[in-house]
Parts: sequence; structure tokens; C-alpha cells
Amino acid sequence: LGTYFDQGHHHAKWGQAPFATRSFRLGLLSPLEATRELRVSASYWKEARHLDVLWLRAQPGQDLGFLSHRLLVNEELLPAGEASHVLRRDAASPLPARVLQGPAGPVFLVEAPAAATIVGYLGGTEQALSQLGIRCEPFGLNSASLTAVALDSRPLAESKRLLVTLVARAGNQGARWNPERSSLGENWGHGPTIAEPVPALIRVRRTAASNVYPLSPDGSRLPALPSRLVDGQLSFSTKDGPRTLHYEVVPE
Repeated sequence: LGTYFDQGHHHAKWGQAPFATRSFRLGLLSPLEATRELRVSASYWKEARHLDVLWLRAQPGQDLGFLSHRLLVNEELLPAGEASHVLRRDAASPLPARVLQGPAGPVFLVEAPAAATIVGYLGGTEQALSQLGIRCEPFGLNSASLTAVALDSRPLAESKRLLVTLVARAGNQGARWNPERSSLGENWGHGPTIAEPVPALIRVRRTAASNVYPLSPDGSRLPALPSRLVDGQLSFSTKDGPRTLHYEVVPE
């Protein structure tokens, strides 16, 4: 790691790139049907210096709709005499995302047929979607992200190649923060970058017995982990086998 925005060498960031890119490029997570559209006055500079402030002022006492609505900004300005405002169009469809308050902090959950994720303060908790679940022991800061994505775009339970990723903190060895913990300055430490292990039992819905392969940094398979299929739920422990961020799940 050489900068705060280093993507290519940051395990915690590139570790979730397969999930993020497939979900986005293939549309595995459907866009929300409900929308909130900010209509901006031609004289908006009299109301606020930035559009994000207009969002807040146009919706006093309300949540901003990050998880319930698509947020849009109409580029066609309103007449100078008309105040900026938000047009809200609600929908009755169920939301794919929700936030729960866990013992250590919030947990964000999203599920679709071919992709699912559980992100937040997972340490010391058990969290579950219909296709993905985790029972996590306390560790470090207890914050991690768990994702599962079908590499063939089939439903997770039927996928012939399923990638499961579990990531917590990652960073250089020997890095030193300033006393305020606001900057590393030039004290970036040295490589190789290391990632924090997350002790957990992971469950994935499967229609048939499957093998779980931890993946090496080059993506090659390592020896299969012990796993159990009970009532359609395949479970395996991240404490077994080599430490890794990625696990490939394939039918036996």
C-alpha cells in the first residue's frame, strides 16, 4: 500500500472486486423501483452552496432514502423563483437491502438470486439470509464483509461455481499512525500486505453436496475443506485449512 486510495495492493478492496464487478456489470442486484428526484432551482446558490445540502434541506426530519430509493438529480433547472425540492415516488416492491442493529454495531444485508452479502459488525454474532449465513466469533474490531456470488449467474443454491469471500482489515506491516490516528504521513510500513483472519462458520444454501476449496493468492485451488450439507445448508469453518479471503464452492 502506498496511498489511501490504493486499489491494486489492498486485499480488503480487491478481495471484494469479483462480487462488486459481477453484481454491477451483470445486474445481479436489481435497482430499486422507488425514486427520489432532486429538482434544483436556477437560483440554488441562494439556498445552499452544495447539492448534498439541498438534499438535506428538502427532506427535513426524514431519512435520505439511501437503502429504499434511487436518488436522482434532474439536470434541467427550475425557474429562479421556484424553490428546490424532492419529488418522491414510492413503490410497493420489497427492498433487497436492510440494516439491523447488532450487539457491536449495525449490520447491512442484501440478497438476490445470484448474489448475497452481509457486512458490518459481525464478530460475536450470528446473521442469516435465506441463502447465506455466518456465525462469527469475536475478533479484532469485529467488522467484516461476507459475500457470495455465482460465477455462472445461476441462483446461489444451484450454481456450478460459487465464490464466497470473507474480508476484514488489511494493511502493510509496520505502518504507524500519528497520535491522533488521522494520518500515516510517510510511515506506510512495508509489504507484503497482510489481512486479518475472521474466525467464522459460513453457511450457503445448496441443492447438492459440494466441495469447498480455499483459493491461493493466484486463484488456484488448495485442498478442500471439511464441509457438511444439512437440510440444504452447506457449512464450513474458516478456521480449517489455510488462511485465505476466497473460497470456491462447486458440486461434488
